[in-house]
Amino acid sequence: MDLGVREFDIQGPITFARRTDDDWWALAFHRKPAPDGIDERARVFRSTDKGLTWREDREAASAIRAPTSLLSSASPRFEFLIWYTPSVGIIAGDLGNHVFRTSDGGRTWKKITLTKPLSLRAMARVGQRTWLCGVGDTLLISNTQGAEWRELSSLPFQSITNRCESLSFRDENHGWVVGSRSGLWETKDGGLTWHKLPLPEQPPIEHSSGERPPPFLHQALLLSSRVGWVLGAGGRFQTTDGGLTWKSRPLSPEQSQAGFGIAHLKPKRHIVTVGHTAPNLPLSKWVPALERITEVMGPDTVVSIDRRYARRGPFRWDVAGKRIRAAPLISQGPRQSTRLLGLFLPPSGGWFGWTSRKVLASHDQGKTWFVRGGPPSTAFPLQRLDVQFGIHEEQLLAQTEKNETWHSVDGGFTWSRISHGLDDYERAVKTGLSLKEMRLLPTPRCLLLAPDSILKAQFGIQGEGHQGQGHLVLTQSADHISVSGGHASDRTENIQVPTRRYVRPDGEWFLRDLVDAATQPERPAECDAHLRHVVTLEWTCGVQEPAWHRIDFQSPICPKDVLYQPPNSFTDGEPEDAPSMRARSLHHTAHRLLHDARP
Repeated sequence: MDLGVREFDIQGPITFARRTDDDWWALAFHRKPAPDGIDERARVFRSTDKGLTWREDREAASAIRAPTSLLSSASPRFEFLIWYTPSVGIIAGDLGNHVFRTSDGGRTWKKITLTKPLSLRAMARVGQRTWLCGVGDTLLISNTQGAEWRELSSLPFQSITNRCESLSFRDENHGWVVGSRSGLWETKDGGLTWHKLPLPEQPPIEHSSGERPPPFLHQALLLSSRVGWVLGAGGRFQTTDGGLTWKSRPLSPEQSQAGFGIAHLKPKRHIVTVGHTAPNLPLSKWVPALERITEVMGPDTVVSIDRRYARRGPFRWDVAGKRIRAAPLISQGPRQSTRLLGLFLPPSGGWFGWTSRKVLASHDQGKTWFVRGGPPSTAFPLQRLDVQFGIHEEQLLAQTEKNETWHSVDGGFTWSRISHGLDDYERAVKTGLSLKEMRLLPTPRCLLLAPDSILKAQFGIQGEGHQGQGHLVLTQSADHISVSGGHASDRTENIQVPTRRYVRPDGEWFLRDLVDAATQPERPAECDAHLRHVVTLEWTCGVQEPAWHRIDFQSPICPKDVLYQPPNSFTDGEPEDAPSMRARSLHHTAHRLLHDARP
């Protein structure tokens, strides 16, 4: 196998667009913790083989970063990349009062000024006409491929919490818009005026506090004057009478696992559907995908991102309704072959292979491989791979010739030795390991003993209908501890903490609280959760000769769990039988520490 294939580490939202048949773009705004804060920068990946392999185009990314550096927005975000022609394209999102436009194929970008700062979240396009909307009561329209924008101040919702979630137009005049808190509205004059449509009956949402707010909609799709679809907190619904009445249309188990296809409407309108749609199938029988992050890349090709994963969300590539590949973006290798020592096919799907020093994965039945990772060099060589089924998920096991067993719960990206893992710090102490030896173990307990260290935490809530992301960086030296970070949410007050220095005795409690949360015993809750706490810790117990470790944590947020507290409230204690989940505890602890460290 070609061991030179590598996976691109993309942290943050990503959007795809096809500039030409042979030039696919993936645009991301990368957010990654750095010792002095957060590294935020545009990244561009391009493919010339229709998504099979990618390369990072630093020159194209630099051209985009040039106007980004002059924005008034404190935290830019890219939501849409649109190519009208191979030369003309726009980038829109949270870019202050601007969109970016290129007329030379992406070599340079210019800022197009809008009437006011906007956080854009929804886009629709019919021919040369484009609509954009988001937070606030403003709808933007362009008939000039994004060169000029006109404001239509006619949206029927006018608050930050009641934002524009989705736009869908079947022609230049007839369209639907979804407000996150105001329902579904229809226009027949291109967005100049709107009138409200009846909503489907959805089951109520019940919060842990006992409140039962009205269920909201995520997305709308207007196919014809009579046929349309909406996706809401209560499921998928179809109308065949122009929105007067609705019927629930959930996906079958087979449809939930199907790939995406493309059905075609005149003029030149492409609808992403679940599976292949026969050419003569009536419009009322189509099953649209209703996926936010999907992009038509050819007559029968769709790419998408699985939003259930905050990190390394697999890039999914479907052709004619069949899933061809689901894997992170990977590069092309040098095409030098290395023989695998073994091959392992776990029941959950995917292929794994190994050499004496590397664990590899393939998502397309062995056609392409990339290195996942493996135990540290002191544990080599690898002897075999296996799988073990836990309460919630399976984990990979790696056996070495030294008779050591290492396990991975994230598909082979990170590994911990079972005998000296996150939960066995006390055993390591009893064996008399020195600090130098202990700092090589994958446990953050060494942070409490190290004279200098760095701890980085990224934390957020993953799932539809909730946006929130934070970061925290603790840097420890001989006499002080520095704290910095921030948290942004659409439901709570944003927090920004510039670097703040504490004398070491006053700042050590920051480290203790986070380390205790990361190493507490797991008593996970079991529920069908649509929201999850997602936390990543990275640390080194030594700055001069760093030995970095990383662990990803996830835990469900149960809607009916009365013990769950929202991320902006905290309790002094919980019953002994309460769920004890590291991701949940780390999320709350990091948020509380940021709150307490505010100037």
